[in-house]
Amino acid sequence: MHIVFLNDSMCGGGAERAMANIVNELSKTNNIHLISLEDSFCVNLNSNITTSYFNKNINSRVKKFFGLLIDAYKLKQFIKKNKQSVVVSFQYRSNFINIISKLIGSKHKSVVSERNYPEKSLEYLPFFSFLLKKLYPLSDIVTCNASDTKELFTNKYGFSNVKLIFNGYNKKEILRLASMPLEDKYKSIFKKNVVLNIGRLTQQKGQAYLLEAFALLDSEKYHLLLIGKGDLEKSLHELAKKLKIEKRVFFVGYQENPYVFIEKSKVFAFSSLYEGFPNALAEALICKTAIASFNFKSGANDLISKKNLVDIGDITYLARVIEEEIIEKDTTLNIYDVANEYDLMLRQMINK
Repeated sequence: MHIVFLNDSMCGGGAERAMANIVNELSKTNNIHLISLEDSFCVNLNSNITTSYFNKNINSRVKKFFGLLIDAYKLKQFIKKNKQSVVVSFQYRSNFINIISKLIGSKHKSVVSERNYPEKSLEYLPFFSFLLKKLYPLSDIVTCNASDTKELFTNKYGFSNVKLIFNGYNKKEILRLASMPLEDKYKSIFKKNVVLNIGRLTQQKGQAYLLEAFALLDSEKYHLLLIGKGDLEKSLHELAKKLKIEKRVFFVGYQENPYVFIEKSKVFAFSSLYEGFPNALAEALICKTAIASFNFKSGANDLISKKNLVDIGDITYLARVIEEEIIEKDTTLNIYDVANEYDLMLRQMINK
């Protein structure tokens, strides 16, 4: 089977890694052509995957918006020239382009995959929200990776073409990386029980709430470790000082191998206010680390028992759940199971 995958870029966050995982697995039995809207490839891809791009990197949102029709035409021409029959896209621009190309005459089957919770991610982008509601129903299939998102699409937006496919993970590789030795410079942090948070230091990730909850914990028992960078790093340092916990809070920036930190931490604390799907939380489950998490949309209910989820902003209960050190059952899927689900879905769609 020949499959085209389309994404805004192949550098960055969870959507890019999720697509890389899927195409690497699918490429074992299919011919994959991966198109990035921009010339940015940072993920590891199998050598038999063909790649191309439509544009050099575009920094202007205005140019990205007005480029939707141009890129849709480029996709239409690519489909015609290469006689492709199906395009799977991730992220908003690519999803819109996938559908618009059909509206201007392309004959391919389209699958658009929603990787966010649009009620939050498009809250301040009303025109993109309008496009989503108008264009997604025109796709052959809309996949989403969280139950909350499927419920939103089917019950509130009235979409009838939605299929839920959870994210998949290379569990063997995650556990291999988790078993690697910790660098000496970090070992002193683990002399106490470590509460770990991984994510960009931004308002969405909610680390300010986590700092306030951490200030309620026994000062002799815990250290707090934050992996990630972001615009709020300075203000979070200042908040730690204000709460008088700065000597127990450690900011270590981006880490190439976060799994070794997850495996050695006592509790993984997830303070996000919203997510598309919480990959870091899923990876903590795979490493069998205790979990404390806000009840955000979307994905929290798919991974964590409702009784152990904390209402967003409730720092007192968050501190209590951290202290309880609850280890949840790993309910995540292996990547080959997810790839097989995509393979079956695409074959059935093509053969209709």
